[in-house]
Amino acid sequence: MKLTAICPVGFDNFPQVGIFPFVSRLGIDTVHVVRDKLVKLPCSQVHRILADYQLNTDCYHGAFGSQIDLAGESASQRQLALDILAREAEFARDLGVRLMIIHPAASQIALAGARDNFLRSMERLVRIMEDFDLCGLLENLPPTYNYGGTLETLSQDVRSFQSPHVGICLDLGHANMRTDQFVADQIRATKGFIHYIHASDNDGQADRHLLPMTGNAHWESIFEALNEVGYKGSICLEVFESPISLEEKITSQWHDRLMRFLST
Repeated sequence: MKLTAICPVGFDNFPQVGIFPFVSRLGIDTVHVVRDKLVKLPCSQVHRILADYQLNTDCYHGAFGSQIDLAGESASQRQLALDILAREAEFARDLGVRLMIIHPAASQIALAGARDNFLRSMERLVRIMEDFDLCGLLENLPPTYNYGGTLETLSQDVRSFQSPHVGICLDLGHANMRTDQFVADQIRATKGFIHYIHASDNDGQADRHLLPMTGNAHWESIFEALNEVGYKGSICLEVFESPISLEEKITSQWHDRLMRFLST
């Protein structure tokens, strides 16, 4: 498994320079780009930022938020999401990556038809990904969302399209917020249909994006399950803590433990 890290660009409240000492300290040379949806830095500027710090990128996080709801109730709402994602796919292609993370839903209001709506949206999303020669990775969401909070269902639905242009991004922080099922059991339920991983920790209640192994997630069982299903891809540290906090937490013991997990 390869260790990568999230790389936010264009955010006033999370300047990218804050993440680079953390990335460098862990020997990471590949990052997962996410850009502010309002600022929308052009591709050329993102390339310059990465080049300045001698970083590669393997993945782009598509726009997310209230407008990106593939499980939304109205056809116009879902079409808006697809139109935005098509533009994001063009950006991902120009960035030079093949993987693009996509949130499947946005609403936390229960909707009986959410799953059917998502499947309708997926038919068009697959074609968009094919057009740009990308693999769109649908990310499991916290359990409060009207769709995407159950990893097993999400992986079954995406897998049903049998397309190399769609897959699953396993967000371990989101999975840890489910109180009815251990994260390791959720991983096993995908039967190995996982293409990318966002790794962060929390207290099981809020999506706090803490450094792995500093919350209450059970990381030993998580890595055991990943090995059982044969996952060999990237482990992306999706951590949004301050550099000061990370400096305190990244001890030699923490690093050694993480390396043992990655090498098993």
